[in-house]
Amino acid sequence: MTGEYDNQTTSMRFEIDITPDRLTAVALSPLGITLFTLEHDGGEPIINQITSDQIILDPKYILFDLYMAYWPTAVLHNALGKHGLKLHEDHKTKKRIILTLSDEKLVEVMYPVTQIGSEEIVIQHYALPYRLNIKSLKD
Repeated sequence: MTGEYDNQTTSMRFEIDITPDRLTAVALSPLGITLFTLEHDGGEPIINQITSDQIILDPKYILFDLYMAYWPTAVLHNALGKHGLKLHEDHKTKKRIILTLSDEKLVEVMYPVTQIGSEEIVIQHYALPYRLNIKSLKD
């Protein structure tokens, strides 16, 4: 995962475990050093920062991005609706767009149009301008 914010770029590798009851993510530096762990079971997210280094991207934003990229459409519609937001999916261009009720674009999630060559998901935030690129590793 590579994040770009405030003219700074940060790369992290994540090990993620998802069950029906919780999501657990461990963020690792490019050298494999644990930066933080993030656990969410539906309540308030639990974040344990292991290093004293400042992390440019807030882990709560990363949790939101994981939901936007991977959660089922019906779940997202319900969750976003509770916060006055809408989800629009364009299956032709393979995009998810999160909008305000007045149709202001807040977040755009772009999936690879083809499976050949790139498996990178790009998440662009507009209100808090940052970009996150997620590339899944093959086993």
